[in-house]
Amino acid sequence: HNFMIWNVENPTGHYRLDLSNAADHTVAERLAILDAWEISTKVKLGRADTSEKGNHSQVRNATYAEQDLDAKVISEWLLPEFGVLNLDYASSKRPAAGVAALDDVAWRNILGLLAKAGSQSKDTPLRAEVLVVEGRLQALRQVSHLIYITSMQLRKLLGLFASDTVRAECFVLFFNRVADMHNEKLFRARFEHPKELHSLRVRLGHASTFPFIQPEQASFTFDLAKNDQRLVANILVQVARKEKFPSNLR
Repeated sequence: HNFMIWNVENPTGHYRLDLSNAADHTVAERLAILDAWEISTKVKLGRADTSEKGNHSQVRNATYAEQDLDAKVISEWLLPEFGVLNLDYASSKRPAAGVAALDDVAWRNILGLLAKAGSQSKDTPLRAEVLVVEGRLQALRQVSHLIYITSMQLRKLLGLFASDTVRAECFVLFFNRVADMHNEKLFRARFEHPKELHSLRVRLGHASTFPFIQPEQASFTFDLAKNDQRLVANILVQVARKEKFPSNLR
């Protein structure tokens, strides 16, 4: 299942991989190779290190057998042939400057098809509804690398999903495909509870999801043992100092 829906052009997402399964093991190997390539590219380009562990890695929250992964980076870890590997992968790939987002007519057609595919009768079993929602997400994942969207388009897409969990998965899937990130408050507003936003920041990275354009009214919880969270905490302190209003931090 993981092997069939994995999209190397947009690998950002959560992975639960049973390493005794050959297909899942292959996905784990490919993620390790991809992470090593992204690390070397970022270092070569001199990009800031916004990783969780201060190693330029795109892998976050990695656990094996319900224990923190004991490796500096996943590519240096000898993959076992049993056990369950859980991780979040947050690619550093972003839209190029000036990239064109999908036009609104085409996007409305996509939303219409998704809404039609998700329409169920009152008598539809719960399991069938879950499968339909999963199918919609899988379809979006397979084509996500082909399109860029605007913040408003992502807001409308998130509105199609009633489940907080599914909405979060959709957010993670398209976060790196947003062409006008300066307007991110439009889709961030779909998540009203601070715990939801914190969970998304943990998955995608605090630095990547930091609301640089409009940080006011935002609530943050930091684990200062994490590289990216220390970085963002420092950014907030520096912004407060520049504005000369320390009371902005409450």
